[in-house]
Amino acid sequence: MLADGPEHLLVAANDACVAEFGTVALRLPVARALPELAGTGLAAALDQVYDTGRPVLLEERLVRLRGADRYFSIVCVPARGGVAVFCRDETERVRRDEALAEEEARNRNMAVALQRSLLPQRIVQPDEIRLAACYLPALVRYEDSALDDEPVLEVGGDWYDAIPLGAGRTALVVGGVTPEAGGVGVRAAAVMGRLRAAVRAYASQNLPPGEVMYHLDRHALEFDGERTGAAVATLVYAVHDADTGALTYANAGHLPPLLRLPDGYVVTLEGASGPSLGTGDWTWQEAAVAVPPGSYLAFYTQGLLERGTGDLRRVFARAPEEEPPRPGAGPVDLVRDHILASIDPLSVSSGGLDPAGAVRTDDVALLVAHAPVWTGGRAALFRSASIELVGGPEIAAHARSYTAGVLTTWGLAEDLTDTAVLAVSELVANAVTHGTAPVVLRLRRTDRRLIIDVADQSDHLPRRRLARETDEDGRGISIIVAVAAAWGARPLPEGKSVWCEFEF
Repeated sequence: MLADGPEHLLVAANDACVAEFGTVALRLPVARALPELAGTGLAAALDQVYDTGRPVLLEERLVRLRGADRYFSIVCVPARGGVAVFCRDETERVRRDEALAEEEARNRNMAVALQRSLLPQRIVQPDEIRLAACYLPALVRYEDSALDDEPVLEVGGDWYDAIPLGAGRTALVVGGVTPEAGGVGVRAAAVMGRLRAAVRAYASQNLPPGEVMYHLDRHALEFDGERTGAAVATLVYAVHDADTGALTYANAGHLPPLLRLPDGYVVTLEGASGPSLGTGDWTWQEAAVAVPPGSYLAFYTQGLLERGTGDLRRVFARAPEEEPPRPGAGPVDLVRDHILASIDPLSVSSGGLDPAGAVRTDDVALLVAHAPVWTGGRAALFRSASIELVGGPEIAAHARSYTAGVLTTWGLAEDLTDTAVLAVSELVANAVTHGTAPVVLRLRRTDRRLIIDVADQSDHLPRRRLARETDEDGRGISIIVAVAAAWGARPLPEGKSVWCEFEF
C-alpha cells in the first residue's frame, strides 16, 4: 500500500492487499479505508516516518479479519509519493510459537512437579533438634517479554533432606546439580532424584560423612555410563549427634553452612572441603563443631545468595526467635521465614542472559536446624547417663543393675525398664564376647523414646543371622530386633557402637 500526506490518504494498494482485505477504497485515510488496521498503531507509525524519514516496524500486530484473529508485521518505509506500507502475515508462525510456549510451560510445570515430588514431602522432626526447610524453583523471564509479565518457574536441581539415623543422630543434607550434569528442567530433577536416593542409601549404612562422599562420588562417575571426571553435583552432608551435641560434616564443592551461636555470633563452617561429586580420586575430609543448645544451623544453595537482598550472615544473625505466635510455628520456622524474606521473589536480574535471550536465576534450597534449650518440665524429659565397664562376663550384671537404677530414677514404666534391662544385658554380653574392652554403656531418654548405646574398641560390626539349634551364640541381635523399635550399628573412629531404641 502507499499512503500520502499528513492525512495518510491511501493512494495505492496491490493485488495481495485486495486479496486479504477485500475491496479497498482509495483517496480515503488509511484508518477509514482499512478499519481492520486501526488498532495496530499504523497512524502513529506513518506520522513517525514523516517526522524522521526513517522506516518503522510494527511486529506481530493482532488484526481481526473476517471474524478471525490474524497477526501481521507491518513495515512503513519512506517512498516517492508518500509512505509505502508492507504487511506480512505472521499468523502461522505466531501460532507455532504459542504452541511451543505452551509445550515449554507444560514441560516446566512437569519438571517443577517432579522436583517437588522427589523432595521430602514432610520433614520428620527429630526428638532433640527442630528443622524447617523450603525449596523455591528458579525464575525465568525472556528478554522481549513485558516488564509486568510474571516470570516462569524452572527447576535447577537443588534439594535438601533430613535423614533419621537412629540413636539421636540426624543427617542434614543440602545439594545442587551442576549445569554441566543436568542443566535445568526434567534432566536436573532426574539427576537430583538419583543423587538423593543414593545419599539415603549410603546414610542408612551409618557411614561417616567422608565415606558417604566417597561412595557418592563413585556413584556419580557412572551416571552417563562413562567416567568423564566432570562435576555432577555439589553437596554438604552433616550428621548431628544429640548425645554429644556435635555436628560432623563433609563438603563436596558446596557453599559452607552457617552456625549461629546462642549469643548471635555467626560462624562459617569451612573446616572440611573437597571437590564436587563426580570428579573421582579424592578423599573427603571431615570436620566437627560443637552445636550448643540455643544454636541454629543454616544449609543453603547458591540461589539464596543470588536472589538475596542483603548479606546472608547478617540476615541470619538478626533473625528473630520470638514473634506473635502462629499455629504450628516455632523459633526455627521464624528464622527460616526471616531468611526467605530477604529474597526478592520476582528478581531475575542476577542470573544473566542465556543464549535463548532469557534472564534466569538459580533455584533455592534452604534447611534450618535449631538445638533448643530445654527448660522447666521439658528439661526433665531429656536425660542422659553413661558408664565405662571393664572386666569379663560379670560386667553384664553390673550393666543390668546400673540400667535398672537409672531408669527407675527417670520414672520410666516398669515394663519398659525390664525390657530395656534385657536389651542392655544382650548388648553388653555381645560386646564382651566379640568386642574389645573397655565397653561404654550410654542411656538417653527424650520425650518420645529411650536409647541404649553400647560401644567397644572392636571394629567388627554385628549382623543379624538365624542361629541353628546347635549354636551357642548368634541369638543376641535377634532378641534385640524382637523387643526394640529400632536397632543399628555404626563404626566409630576407634571401635564401633551398637544401639537400640524403645518408643514410649
